Amino acid sequence: SSVPGYVFKKNKSNGLGYYKDVLPVVTRIVTPKKGSKPATPLSPRERVREGAVKKVEQKKQEQKKPDPWKQGPQGLKYRDISVGNGESPKRGQQVTVHYTGKLSKNGKQFDSSVGKSPLKFGYMRGEVIK
Repeated sequence: SSVPGYVFKKNKSNGLGYYKDVLPVVTRIVTPKKGSKPATPLSPRERVREGAVKKVEQKKQEQKKPDPWKQGPQGLKYRDISVGNGESPKRGQQVTVHYTGKLSKNGKQFDSSVGKSPLKFGYMRGEVIK
């Protein structure tokens, strides 16, 4: 089982256990000028630090990405995988969609129209979920 905000790992001084999940602190990043080569190869410690810096930057980029999930007025969460460029449907208009239903608790799929016929229904008429 996991503990929110903590990671299970081995610590040099305390051994295995749960430790607070914190990003490494980057104090200084040195980037060589274009065309120049480093004077000496990186030591193993410097390579590890460089990898940590890359992971921190990657985490920052992931945090900047907007959440693809949207929530409808009745609480249904959805995301558009392929967004068209036509007009949005009007209430009662017939729409045809493919869907995959997953539980938010564990991500387990409970239904899908992919590989079968798409679902056709009147938009915002309460014909699908009540």
